[in-house]
Amino acid sequence: MGPMGPRFMGPPQSVEQETQKIVIPMGNATITPVFWSGTKKEQSYTAKVIASDRKRDLAILKLTGCKDLAKPIDIDRTPNLQETMPVYVLGFPFGKSLSTNKGNPTITIGKGSISSIRRDERDQVALVQIDGALNPGNSGGPVVDSQGRLVGVAVATINPEIGSGIGFAIPAGKLTSLLPGKQTDSPPEKIFAKGPRIYLSDLEEFNVKSGLWPFTNNGKLGDPDDSVILISGYKSPKGLSMHPPEQDYAAASYRLGKQASLFRAEVALNDSSTPLSAAVFEVWGDGKRLWKSKTINQPIYSQRCRVDISKLGVLELRVSSTGSPLGVHAVWYEPRLLEKANTPDK
Repeated sequence: MGPMGPRFMGPPQSVEQETQKIVIPMGNATITPVFWSGTKKEQSYTAKVIASDRKRDLAILKLTGCKDLAKPIDIDRTPNLQETMPVYVLGFPFGKSLSTNKGNPTITIGKGSISSIRRDERDQVALVQIDGALNPGNSGGPVVDSQGRLVGVAVATINPEIGSGIGFAIPAGKLTSLLPGKQTDSPPEKIFAKGPRIYLSDLEEFNVKSGLWPFTNNGKLGDPDDSVILISGYKSPKGLSMHPPEQDYAAASYRLGKQASLFRAEVALNDSSTPLSAAVFEVWGDGKRLWKSKTINQPIYSQRCRVDISKLGVLELRVSSTGSPLGVHAVWYEPRLLEKANTPDK
């Protein structure tokens, strides 16, 4: 894609480290991927982030007006994964540090093998363990087999202070949930396994769209100071925050698997908001709008949201602005799902 690798990062964990530490702007923000890097055919285009999945470390970019690009990898053509299978990792390890001139470096193709296929509790492939270190600049790059079929997307490597030579890739099947018109073949999670009420912050979101600040959950505002959500002085430990981009909407989706009956929340602007326009909140289900708020242009106003979501497969929350999005820090206060319409909400 480009000499610094794709512009999104993996979550830091105790024994893993990100292969890249570049945060990608979302929504209408743009970035500039480089193609044919380090060659006479080098080209740069403006791309827009149209979807992301933070927990899976994936993002989808949209480019228009491109000419003479290489044929894309067909993600529907995937190999049967097996331990010891040889694989190839494509990327730009260490970015421009390995360039032999003042320009961008050429792509590096590293060789490795599958050392383990990590599965989740549903026996679905969650991670592909690679014997062959991934380095900064490999994150987001494809891992392919000898026939060029997609094995996965490189995301992380073991912290060198603990070990080396082991990396991880998100399997190709996890890409489908981010693509328009595609559906994941994974069975829906049992969202009410621990009780008849659950907060959205405790579920895995996908198709996230953000603006100047990222979408955040668990009561965080998403600002550079890592502030907490405050509505009329009250914290929202399970609150969600959204910051709509210019002439677009912020959003996050959740897989319900037709298990929930009722969605409840309050919507408002965070106490720190100094909006130049008003916010509009919407609840969508399976591609149809189910609820729309009145405009909210001051932090002192809030509205209650109660929506029947019976038999819904996917729930989507959206926030847009009526004008400039600057200062529009929208909050879903304690958004939650109830298994039954009469489930106690306490």
